[in-house]
Amino acid sequence: MLLIIIITSFFDAGNNPETEIWKRSVTELSLAIGDSLMADFHVGAHTNSGGEIDTTRPGVMVECISTGLRSFEKRESLDSIRVKVTEVNCSGPESPILIYDSGNIFVEHDPQYPEHLSFEFLGIEMGPTGDESACYFIRESALGNTIGKCYKIEYWQKNECDSTYAFSYFQVDDQCPLITQSISVSDTVVCAGDCISFSTGSFWPISYAWSFPGATPDTSSEQNPQNICYPTPGLYPVTLIYENCFNRDTITKTDYIQVLPAPLPNGPAQNETVLILGDSAILEACATGDSYAWSPPTGLSCTDCPSPVASPAASTTYTLLVNADGPCTDTCTYSVLVGTPPIAGFSPAQSAICEDECVGFSFTGSGPVDSYSWHFPGGEPATSTGAAPQGICYPAAGSYPVLLVVQNAFGADSLLVENFVTVTPQVELTGEAVQPFSLAFGDTVQLTACATGGSYAWSPPDGLSCTDCPAPVLVATVSASYTLEVSNGGAVCAATCEYPVTVSFDERIYLPNAFSPNADGINDVFTAYGKHHRVESLQIFHRWGGMAYDGRGETAAWDGTSKGLPAQPGVYVYLLHYTDTRTGEMEMKSGEVVLVR
Repeated sequence: MLLIIIITSFFDAGNNPETEIWKRSVTELSLAIGDSLMADFHVGAHTNSGGEIDTTRPGVMVECISTGLRSFEKRESLDSIRVKVTEVNCSGPESPILIYDSGNIFVEHDPQYPEHLSFEFLGIEMGPTGDESACYFIRESALGNTIGKCYKIEYWQKNECDSTYAFSYFQVDDQCPLITQSISVSDTVVCAGDCISFSTGSFWPISYAWSFPGATPDTSSEQNPQNICYPTPGLYPVTLIYENCFNRDTITKTDYIQVLPAPLPNGPAQNETVLILGDSAILEACATGDSYAWSPPTGLSCTDCPSPVASPAASTTYTLLVNADGPCTDTCTYSVLVGTPPIAGFSPAQSAICEDECVGFSFTGSGPVDSYSWHFPGGEPATSTGAAPQGICYPAAGSYPVLLVVQNAFGADSLLVENFVTVTPQVELTGEAVQPFSLAFGDTVQLTACATGGSYAWSPPDGLSCTDCPAPVLVATVSASYTLEVSNGGAVCAATCEYPVTVSFDERIYLPNAFSPNADGINDVFTAYGKHHRVESLQIFHRWGGMAYDGRGETAAWDGTSKGLPAQPGVYVYLLHYTDTRTGEMEMKSGEVVLVR
């Protein structure tokens, strides 16, 4: 479709130039719908034409023809504008038929953007505007049947000091010169399933219409279509229809793309097989072709067959190259992982605990482990996925099992141990944790357990009637701090109490101040009396300092004789050395005794 535009310029607000339209013609151009033309009016007017061609109805405008007028004056100085469109005779007196007349439209200035105008008219729209420019789009509905007709557009603008006028003519025809463009492709010979890209030059195009029979997708409107895929062998054409502002063309390449047969896919390109060491598996070819090549050969029953048996001793990645009848191939990979499953095993930090106590567990099995699944019936929390779960608490007494399931890529193993965790009741306190006593040497007292439990352990054992009973009798012989541990199960669930015992010591040794050795059986000898001493020596001296008696040992006692003869009555001095059997210390005592006859 051609747009023939005859442009005439005039600058005189007081004259009507319409009677001299053709005599004043200064430029004549043949343009297709969508062209852009710049002409020098007195006010700097220009025309644009643009739109889309309906390829099913060549030469018919389906959207619009546009013309634009641009003034060299600042928009902010405008007061009003007017647009008029008429259909005129293409070759003679005009006999104009009015299509549209906007009348004077007063300009409302935007204080922020004083040069920006935006109006919409019946059948005519003012399009994108900017600095010193404005476009008016004349719709097809306003022009009616445009082919072969001629039109005139007039434009007036006015401010308080001046006014300007511009006009132009255009005629619509259906002749379009050809485009001498070419297309190119990334590869004209491909394998079935491959994708290629197309490209072409650009000559101010309006649209591209590609056609790719046999491909996916089979059409495109992009200038350079990408990823056009051909799934089936054969020869295929490619067609491109250009449309730009000047003309249109159709380019067809017959038998342009050759698609060769490729191996027929029948499996994924990447495969993974897991084998326990010593096992084997069949590797199925990922495609069907004329020949097969496996590598490396290690652990394969064959290298040129479609389905070898694989039994590698270690993890191996195999590559398969499948070849069709020609240059087309397919490549696949097979990762064969070889290993052993793990073995479950575990141990607790302690297998016997008290109520409300917590315990941790650790994995003691073997082999690499990808996942752990612990189960603790009666415990809180009851499950865990950690390698070494900690803080598993048991609120109630009893015996509880533990289950562990371990897994890796090669298999799983489980271990269930019944009665693995023993939870013992807590010891119940019934008395004070510290019970002090103050006793005299030789006194006795019954100690009472501070708690009720399954077993009792007293220490030290000195002076106690028993060490594993709840209430032993203590004979006070030495100051000591006694400890009682009450337990409900070995060393766990125990309560400990303290019994500090302080023992005081009295003299409790007696020597008489007189005796009468007259064989009457009463007070016949002089010696030391008491329960907590052992006599080492007893010496008796008369008043002149001579020794009347020197006795040694526990049986030392003076019978009132001296050197085998009865001693004279009177006062004698004694010196006693003895050991305190309570403390083991040597003591000494002296005094006077009266011998009576």
